[in-house]
Amino acid sequence: MKISKMKRIRMQKNRKRRTIAVSVLFLTVTLLLPGCRKTEGNTELSSEIRDLNRYEDTSLQTRDSSETEEEKESGAEEYDRVSQWPAPTELDEETKMLTHNLIKDMIASYGAEPKSEMTENYLGQLEALDPGQGALWRDIMNYWTYANDEMEVNIDELPDNLPEDDSLCIMILGFELYDNGEMQPELIGRLKVALEAAKKYPNAYILCTGGGTSLSNPNVTEADLMGEWLISHGLEEDRLIIENKSMTTAENALNSYAIILSDYPQIDSVAVLSSSYHIAWGSLLLESSFMKAAYENRTPQLHVISNCAYSCTNAKYSDTLRFETGGMMQLIGEEYLAMLYYSGQK
Repeated sequence: MKISKMKRIRMQKNRKRRTIAVSVLFLTVTLLLPGCRKTEGNTELSSEIRDLNRYEDTSLQTRDSSETEEEKESGAEEYDRVSQWPAPTELDEETKMLTHNLIKDMIASYGAEPKSEMTENYLGQLEALDPGQGALWRDIMNYWTYANDEMEVNIDELPDNLPEDDSLCIMILGFELYDNGEMQPELIGRLKVALEAAKKYPNAYILCTGGGTSLSNPNVTEADLMGEWLISHGLEEDRLIIENKSMTTAENALNSYAIILSDYPQIDSVAVLSSSYHIAWGSLLLESSFMKAAYENRTPQLHVISNCAYSCTNAKYSDTLRFETGGMMQLIGEEYLAMLYYSGQK
């Protein structure tokens, strides 16, 4: 199939912008990456992050003087597609702190009472201080409500009419391992559903996400075991993407976005695969992190367009709103508060 000149230009522009923006993105993301550890007062970045230093940090506004008018026009259209919110505003330190605290308080308020009028109050204050962040967080908060109140959860099978090419990524969210490093039945249940989803969409990438959650065998990771299981059951290895650093759903989202942005520019949509009780929670954190990163770094936005669930319940995670609130706190860098929510102290 021939690709038109305009489409080819747009594809090239898209790849260029994604590559250029990666270094900027990681300045934000590394605060939450478990691959970033401290030793004797210095921060040592994981090899995954260090490898990304090969990309040049140049301005998105820089254009080759040899571009034709057609190229410039197509590039502008592509950039408009990325930028659905007003551009970030240069704020002084006091205003930055005010906006951060408004967002933090709004998340806490929503986590305590989702139907409260306080959400609109916080959004109004935020929009007055920073229209871009106000618009962004209005979309995020609307999605939070949608995920819990309206989102349809597809049990056992992905729906029809999803993209048939490699622009689709089926993202399997991990689940904690047994202390001996083996997968629990719930995670294997997710993988069985994922295998059928991979067969239904044979051109989609399959992303396994999850770090080392085994107490006695920390070198074993959820994502690596998931990938091994899928390959042993027939998945083609070249379709597999592994994100094995994250320890929470929020980190699943942040780390996976960074990998897709840097290495798989053709992917623009995600289907979330997890346990049924985890779909709204996982979709919320994925879509919110995608929106937030795209806004802050002017990079292309991924979208959660569907889901597929392994049907089960888990008493440990029955209070999903609390975990959603903790995840949202983690997305804005409030690690301490996030851990209080995760542990049930908030």
